[in-house]
Amino acid sequence: MTGWDISVSGVEFVTSLVRDAMEEMAKDVKSYGKNMESAVASAGTISGPTCGVTSPTGPVGAALSTFVYSTTKDVLFLNARAAKSVHGAREAMGCYLQGNLEMAAHAQEAALAVPKIDMPGKNGGNLPWSARQLTDLARSRAPRPTWLVAVGHGDRAALATLRVTRTPDGVEEDMFVAVGFGADEEPPLDAVEPLAAELGAHHGLLTLLTTLRAARRDLTVPATFEPPPNPVSVTLGPDEVRRTAAEGTGQPPCATPVPAPVRLGRGPATTLHHDLGDGTRTEAWAAVRALVRHLGPTAGMRQTPS
Repeated sequence: MTGWDISVSGVEFVTSLVRDAMEEMAKDVKSYGKNMESAVASAGTISGPTCGVTSPTGPVGAALSTFVYSTTKDVLFLNARAAKSVHGAREAMGCYLQGNLEMAAHAQEAALAVPKIDMPGKNGGNLPWSARQLTDLARSRAPRPTWLVAVGHGDRAALATLRVTRTPDGVEEDMFVAVGFGADEEPPLDAVEPLAAELGAHHGLLTLLTTLRAARRDLTVPATFEPPPNPVSVTLGPDEVRRTAAEGTGQPPCATPVPAPVRLGRGPATTLHHDLGDGTRTEAWAAVRALVRHLGPTAGMRQTPS
C-alpha cells in the first residue's frame, strides 16, 4: 500500500467523463422505455373488436412486455455498475488524501464488487406495489399515458399490462391479462363469470372481453404463425348497463347472433355477461361485432379493422 500514487486531477477528470456518459445513458434508457411503450401500443391485436379507447395488448405486445421485463435488470445494472465505480474511486481518493491508505484500499475493493440489483416488488427491493403508489405514479406522469407491466412467477406463467390514459371523460385504465395453461390442463372458464361480477361490483369495470387461444404455456411467442384467439365472453360493467338502458340498447335484437346476457349483481352494481362459448368457435367473433354495432359508437367497446 506504500506504492499508491493517485493523481487527484486525473481521478476528477475520469470520473467527470463517466458521469457525463451516465447522463447520456440515462437519456438512452428513457428513450428506450418510451419507444418500447410506443411499440407495444402500436403492435395491435390479431383481429376483432377491442375494449376501451385504447387498444388492448396483443401477442406481439405481450412478447415485447416480456422482453422489457427480462432486460430490465441488465439495464439497471449498467447504471449501478458505473455509479458504484465512480463513487468508489472518489471515496478511495478522499481516503488517500487523508493519508488513510487502509480505508482507501477497502473503498477500492468495495467499488470492484458486483452491485446488487433489486427489482421492484421483490424481497429486498423497493416497497411492495400498492394501488396508492401506482395512482401517484400515473398522476405524476399525466397527461402522458403510463404503461405498467407485471410478470408472474412460479408454476403458473402469467403476464399483465396496465395502460393509464387521460381521456375527455377522465382517466381510463386498459388492462390485458394472459395466463398460460398446458395441453393437459383445462382453462377454468367457469371462473370468468364470478370474476366479471367482482370487477363490476367493486372495481369500476366498463367492459371485459375474454378470449382463449392456442399458444405456448410459458406465453412466449415463436417466430411462426399461431392461430388468433376466439371469444369466450363479453361483459358490460354497471356504467355501460346504465348507459345502454337509457339509450334503449340494453338488450340485443333477436336477429343478431348475440346470446341473451346473464345479469350479475343487483341495483347499481348490475353487470351484463354474454357467454359466447368455450373459445373454440371462430364464429363467436360475429357475435362480438354485432354487439359492438348494436351498442353504438359511444360504447366502451369499439370496432377495429380486422
